[in-house]
Amino acid sequence: MAARTGHLILAFLFVAALSAVALTRKKPQRPKARRPPAILPSRPVTFDETALRLAIRDSAFRFVGLLESPGRDNRAPWLDELNAGTGFPIGSRYCAIGLYRAYLVAGVRLPVSAPGRVNAYFLDADRIIYRRNAQLHYSREPQRMDWVSLFESHVEAYDEPSGWLQRGIDSDRALDKQDAEDQLRERRVWLIGYNTSGGRGTREGVYRNKRKVKDIKKIANHLTPFLKAWPKSR
Repeated sequence: MAARTGHLILAFLFVAALSAVALTRKKPQRPKARRPPAILPSRPVTFDETALRLAIRDSAFRFVGLLESPGRDNRAPWLDELNAGTGFPIGSRYCAIGLYRAYLVAGVRLPVSAPGRVNAYFLDADRIIYRRNAQLHYSREPQRMDWVSLFESHVEAYDEPSGWLQRGIDSDRALDKQDAEDQLRERRVWLIGYNTSGGRGTREGVYRNKRKVKDIKKIANHLTPFLKAWPKSR
């Protein structure tokens, strides 16, 4: 009887040990479902240029206020998704990529050779509408979401209605053309910028910035010629 009782106790302890192992074993985790890539429009969402510029602006503006993860340059969940979803390696510098993506979301795939590089948007002289030199040179007023070259190698998007030259000059105070140009250089204009601290010296991300006109090297208008060429190329 004692032997039988001993066998039962051993069997009970064995079963208890197996149960304990089963409880402590981690359940297999399901792999996280990847979000399918966004389906981007194959044509502009509208052919009205003013409305299209506002659509591109809305696409960019929804990122304003998003920041990089602390201590991780060019990295954050939203930023990894932006880079990967636009076909660029995670961790890429994104000042040009962010704006290019805003155009894509509105159905505008700009024909630039290297959309992730800042200088690619300023290589075509026919697209340049403003350049900084000894004398201000401009061929037309900038419009919302035109490409603005700043500093050594940085790009942001113009975010004001057209008419900056007229609004930037106090005609009652301007003595001559040179005085008017000096006034304009000191004027600040609103831009939307990715991969910047917005001049605040804090974490980088996406900001709506006020920049001095004198800090602008070039402005390029890619949208007007894109729309003009659309019927011919489609």
